[in-house]
Amino acid sequence: MVFGWGKKKQEEYVERIPQEKEVQLSDVPKIVTELNELRKSQIISEIKHLRNNTGPLMDELMQIGNVLDKDNLKVDDIDIHLSTIVIRGKKQVIDVIKKNVVYLPEISSIDDAKKLNSLLNQILKKLGDVLGRQTRVIHIFAKKYANQLKRNLEVMNNNNSEIHNLLKNYDSEQSASDEITNTLNQIKTLKESQLEKNQKIDKANQSVESFDEKITSIQNSIAEIKSSENYKKYLDMRNTLDAFTAQKSKIKNEVDTQFTKISRPLSRYEYGSALDKEQKNLLTRLIKNPLEVLTPQNKDSIILILENVRKGISSGSISVKDIDKSLSYITETEETLDNFVTQILEYLEKKGLLEKKEKYEYSVPFGDRSGEILEPFLTDQWFVDAKKLSKEAIKAVKEKKISFLPQSWEKIYFDWLENIQPWCISRQIWWGHKIPIWYGPDNKPFAGMNKKDVLNKAEKFYKKKVDLIQDQDVLDTWFSSSLWPFSTLGWPDETKEYKKYYPTDLLITGFDIIFFWVARMIMMGLFFTKKPPFKEVYIHALIRDEKGQKMSKSKGNVIDPLELTNKYGADALRFTLSSLASPGRDIKLSTQKVESSRNFATKIWNASRYILLNDCKINKSFKTENFNNVDNQWIIQKVILLIQAIVLAL
Repeated sequence: MVFGWGKKKQEEYVERIPQEKEVQLSDVPKIVTELNELRKSQIISEIKHLRNNTGPLMDELMQIGNVLDKDNLKVDDIDIHLSTIVIRGKKQVIDVIKKNVVYLPEISSIDDAKKLNSLLNQILKKLGDVLGRQTRVIHIFAKKYANQLKRNLEVMNNNNSEIHNLLKNYDSEQSASDEITNTLNQIKTLKESQLEKNQKIDKANQSVESFDEKITSIQNSIAEIKSSENYKKYLDMRNTLDAFTAQKSKIKNEVDTQFTKISRPLSRYEYGSALDKEQKNLLTRLIKNPLEVLTPQNKDSIILILENVRKGISSGSISVKDIDKSLSYITETEETLDNFVTQILEYLEKKGLLEKKEKYEYSVPFGDRSGEILEPFLTDQWFVDAKKLSKEAIKAVKEKKISFLPQSWEKIYFDWLENIQPWCISRQIWWGHKIPIWYGPDNKPFAGMNKKDVLNKAEKFYKKKVDLIQDQDVLDTWFSSSLWPFSTLGWPDETKEYKKYYPTDLLITGFDIIFFWVARMIMMGLFFTKKPPFKEVYIHALIRDEKGQKMSKSKGNVIDPLELTNKYGADALRFTLSSLASPGRDIKLSTQKVESSRNFATKIWNASRYILLNDCKINKSFKTENFNNVDNQWIIQKVILLIQAIVLAL
């Protein structure tokens, strides 16, 4: 029997009673080491045997190489093209055998065995590659050795596979042994740690006793301090400080209360205002903590801000619920501004914090033509929590429920979704799907599938029937487009079309709308239907000019397809685009390439015309192996080489 193969003699069953043996924990590492060494010895022995079986095969390969190298190939009776292929193929085979077939090293350790495995992998790979490519050539110049080469490689490969499996099993067992050793080390470390902690606990108990004594001493010292004159002075200073704090708190509450009334229009003005950095900073601070910026130096700037906000409310550029009330609050704030500044100055002066009072000038942006202060038009907007939607979309692609072709575009897809921001879905344009939001008398929003639905919701909320006004904004085009795969099929109803066509198999699109359309269709499809809208996304090429630049009327590099069709024919244009198209890569189109395609198509047309005129028909009994003349052999060889090149390219 070799390596456990073959039949074993039937052994009589003898019941063996397990014997327990007490082993000290400290003895386990030694036992593990001994078992490892025993297993290592067994594996090395088995691999030595496999190496010795493989060595003669390597010798035979060397002999075949030497014989072929000395054998003069007679190629006079074959076509010169085929002979060139055969001679070149023979040289490749001999060169590979000479360079790679070597004497196998002796085995004395696991490392030697791993080197042997690696060496055999390299030899088999290179021999297999060249013999696979030159199969037909070998049958021409070395037919009697072909089968022997094949048998030797198969046996060598089987032996190497056994060596690989033995090493793999050894590594697995070694890993288990290491895990046992590590666990024992952890147990040892835990014991040492427990001992150390017990020592620290004893030390801590001693420290507690010492701290108790110190606390008693500190308490006695505190009693002495409280009875001293310095402590009385401290209390007086503290009362004064509390009075200042109370005064500041009173002023702050009054200021905050007043500015809270206009916080909404101020925030909207901040969002869209075209102010310089200094003014923008002042406005931001005024919103967050007005007490900090209410100084004589800032008073004029604050008044200007309030006037701009007043203009914005009056013109409608700053949207508020109650215009009259907001304007009244602005006026009220302006009237109380001087009083606030005076109170703050008095407080600072009493506290000794006021350094000086002075006026200064600042710049305000005005329009070149109108002479008016520049300010944006501010409106409310609706947003979608895209971060929440993106989680399932990312998961679907990572789990290959949806695949991109080429796969490289997945990185672009992930980069965008993993760093996605809230999605603004409202637009102020004249066409599109109106946002399904209606507002009550107090501007409370109600959402629903239709107006009847929201009227019922509003009636329940207000306890009476009320008039509602629909939001005038429309949905983002890409929001509507993201619903296309299922909304066009009758969703949410389970229509026959929806069941049959959703989800689809393939989406074909350009890379420029992966963000806008593809990702959003995936997010919406998974959210509403719990299914991906499609299985594959094919990213096709974009057509550019011959320099790779985007076609543009302003650049003057646009190529009109109608002109190309009229001049070179539709087939020429079709062939040009199909031949240049590669997944994920743009097409550089030029008239020269279309002209070349026209010339090629003309050759095909002439060949086809010749076949039709001569009544040529397909002979189904035709077999290439029955044709032995040189021309046919040359054509067949060319076809084989072409097929091999295509396979390697794929």
